[in-house]
Amino acid sequence: MKSSPEILQLGYLRLGVRELDWWQRFAAFVGFGLVADAPAGELQLRTDAERDYRIAVHTAAAPGLSAVGWEVLGPGELASVRERLHRLGASVSDATREEKNARKVEDMIVTLDPDGLRNEIYWGPNTALRIPFQSPTGILFESGACGNGHVTVNVADAQATLDYYLQGLGLRLSDAAWMEGHARVYFLRCNARHHSYAFAQMPQRPTGTVHVMADIASMDCLGEIRDRLLDAGVTLSRDLGSHPLDGVVSFYVATPEGFEFELATGTRFISEDTWASDRFSRTGRPWGHRKHLPTKDRQ
Repeated sequence: MKSSPEILQLGYLRLGVRELDWWQRFAAFVGFGLVADAPAGELQLRTDAERDYRIAVHTAAAPGLSAVGWEVLGPGELASVRERLHRLGASVSDATREEKNARKVEDMIVTLDPDGLRNEIYWGPNTALRIPFQSPTGILFESGACGNGHVTVNVADAQATLDYYLQGLGLRLSDAAWMEGHARVYFLRCNARHHSYAFAQMPQRPTGTVHVMADIASMDCLGEIRDRLLDAGVTLSRDLGSHPLDGVVSFYVATPEGFEFELATGTRFISEDTWASDRFSRTGRPWGHRKHLPTKDRQ
């Protein structure tokens, strides 16, 4: 019997942006729900009734991921993650009471990965009184016990990053592949979702956020979102395409902050008991994800 990992899911992510106006419009096109009582200068985007929000967008001088929230079951699991991080020599500290209250969690520790990305490990999220969720556009998201979506970052030292997330946080490696002529890309999971965190070491680009992804429940919903964005004149940085590794069909939107936002459907959920062989028996080839080329009709 394999032991259960302490981290249950990617509970939330926090994005620093320069201005909220673009994100307010983007959230409406996608169909995210908005938290009515979010702090001033912050948008909190909902995808389900399981958690208060999945994405928090806040004004910040430095754009990109400002924090990633990882959920554990309780105080014992939190202590276990803390101990592993200490043994690894990683930065780890207790969250302040104000930080815990802001995240609406019972307890939380804060740790920085080798590039300084803030990881918040917590237990006791606000789920006692769940607020019903219905997307304002009728969109359905692939959310629940496995969280929603993933993050992808560029790092300065792939081995140090791999050690931190595998040995420190206790994530597991789903895939490692050479993609699009870049350096090796690593895909890490904390539950059955193929990956919640991915990274590569690409010397040709700065370290930091490459893209974040929201998981849509069906191809029809994804198509509706694409139509709304195109009708509004929003340029797709990469149009519809397939990622055979995690099974999705997706497209990408370039954000004003320079990273991309991926909208996808069809995420692969894996079995721990069979993944060692399943990973070598997948079929399918990558296609699409063509970059936008201006034409006379659409500049």
